[in-house]
Amino acid sequence: LEQRARVHAEVARAFAELYPDRLNERAALLAQHWEGAGQPLEAARWSRRAAEWVRGSNLAEALYHWRNVRARLAEVPEGAERSALAVDACIQLLELGWRLGMPEDEAAALFAEGEVLAMRSGDVRSLAMLVNVYGTVRGHFGSAEEFLASSVKATRLAEQTDDVELQLVARTRLTIALVAEGNLREATAVSEEVLARPPTDLKLGASILGYSPYLRVLKERGSLLIEVGRLDEGARVLEQAARLAREQGDLEVLGWTHGGYVTLARIRGDAETALMHAREVMWVAEKLGSPFFRAGACLSFGQAHIVGGQWAEALPALERALAIARAGQAGVWTEPLALAWLAGAHLGLGDAARAQTAADAALAAAERRRTRPAECIAHIGRARVLLRTGAVG
Repeated sequence: LEQRARVHAEVARAFAELYPDRLNERAALLAQHWEGAGQPLEAARWSRRAAEWVRGSNLAEALYHWRNVRARLAEVPEGAERSALAVDACIQLLELGWRLGMPEDEAAALFAEGEVLAMRSGDVRSLAMLVNVYGTVRGHFGSAEEFLASSVKATRLAEQTDDVELQLVARTRLTIALVAEGNLREATAVSEEVLARPPTDLKLGASILGYSPYLRVLKERGSLLIEVGRLDEGARVLEQAARLAREQGDLEVLGWTHGGYVTLARIRGDAETALMHAREVMWVAEKLGSPFFRAGACLSFGQAHIVGGQWAEALPALERALAIARAGQAGVWTEPLALAWLAGAHLGLGDAARAQTAADAALAAAERRRTRPAECIAHIGRARVLLRTGAVG
């Protein structure tokens, strides 16, 4: 066993010396060798590098490597580096968890562990990131109000530092939370503050969030303009966000931007364009392997088919979005929207009873989660059902 451990260590060192330009792509292999060498801290370091390397293209593999970081750290004595790596693992597992799905109790345990470590070491930066991402997770499990409260807290923590990257990340999540909660005026104000100071490096903060904060805010700005009826201006901003996301290779922002285009096409009544962008959203979802994005893509297809009067085609897409949401681990935010659009599809097919059931369920889900935009859509959908069935004069 001792000889085998020495061989593993020698192989790892030799590889690092002979192939210095291939270390990122081979980080997972080096982690295995260091684990075999009985060096868990070194194995954790390389597992982290492997996770960061694959993060932009394979979320599930990144999740695997971050779990491996935690597993290796369980064998490492207490120390500053161990604590820092453990907090990072908690943060990134939560970041990946809301994309891929994570049980609520596991998310709570990760937050609790990371919070203790960050507070014990006085690490305000890590604490801000942890509060930030856990708010996002809680927003998926609970309400938009919890998401907003955590985002406000994370922003205040970030402002206690002089860390520009951290402040950009916090303000990005604050913008998203304000949109989810329905405070479009304040969301617009925060987004304008962010966009007024573009970073030199558009990828600043991507190592934390997994996507460019600046480009995400740019996308949100385009969607906000569309929401208030400034369609042409919003379309131009979305185009800018999409172009920059392609240039930066930012798949997640690109996917959200195509989702924004679906909304724009729906408002304009352009079924063909809506369907085209729905396909792009699904391409991103499949590329990332994310149930969160897949739920959004199914929702986009449902809207596109409804705009085109293809009621029967809309049903399976919306039912798939609803199934992902009700699984309770990813894409939960789509539940009230999927139900609201299902009500419209059933109404188009002439099934008033199912339309009524779906509309009532959509409103109940939106009120339970206190997501104001979804509540508005659910109320409108329910009103259409009542008008069609003659329940109101």
